[in-house]
Amino acid sequence: MVDRIGYKDSSRVNTLCSKGKRALLKGSYTKALNTFLQLLSEESYSVGMTLFVGNALLSFALKEKSHFTSLLDANKILKKASKIHPQEKQIHMLRTAVLFQLGKSKRQAHFLHSTLKINAQLQESKQLSQQEKSDTFWLSAMAYYHQSQISGEAYDLGLALQQFHQAEQLLTSNSALFFFDYAKVLFSLAEKTNLSTLYIRSANYLKKSLLEDGEFTDSWFYLGLIFKKRYLQNFDIQIFKQALSCLEVALIQGPHNALIYETFI
Repeated sequence: MVDRIGYKDSSRVNTLCSKGKRALLKGSYTKALNTFLQLLSEESYSVGMTLFVGNALLSFALKEKSHFTSLLDANKILKKASKIHPQEKQIHMLRTAVLFQLGKSKRQAHFLHSTLKINAQLQESKQLSQQEKSDTFWLSAMAYYHQSQISGEAYDLGLALQQFHQAEQLLTSNSALFFFDYAKVLFSLAEKTNLSTLYIRSANYLKKSLLEDGEFTDSWFYLGLIFKKRYLQNFDIQIFKQALSCLEVALIQGPHNALIYETFI
């Protein structure tokens, strides 16, 4: 991305960008951050440079299993850039992704609230494409889901389902992960309410997920859980065989997943 931006001294910019990324790869976070901050200062927080740095810090956090410091630094950088470029949607969208990871990794509701607030503003924007708008509803749905893990409230799961409904209406390309996330929220609400219709809806979305990616381990696992719950209600041996079949596939694809072993047993 940096090569296409057209800086005054592109060779220097590319050299510093490479230096910063190499430092991240080596785990020298402070060195990488200082390099990136130098670049941002020299380029006056340009849109392209801000997105480059923000994405680099977010990728590092995800690779290092939610490196909290890099997420906080990314949020500070993107917050400052969003004030300089208030109409730049990509900066706001990247910031919501960072805020979501902060809320998810540290179970802190105020980060999730900020994600929802910015996304609500983005959803009113005419600048977003249909798929981008769908993605904002998807992210908001998952923010409500993780908020429910903090609050323990079924109400938050209901709000998540409303967001998923909006996201699905705008979806332009199918995604195994999207259908799995939708199914996971339905499953969680079914667990709280014990409504069989929600388990059925969850199973349907898990099947949609597997149509997109037949090796999506988590979808096989959750589908096995649903069949297992159905079996425990009526002890139908055919349903038990379906549960066993799904969990066997999940076990083959995720042999190191202890939770699958426990459920299988």
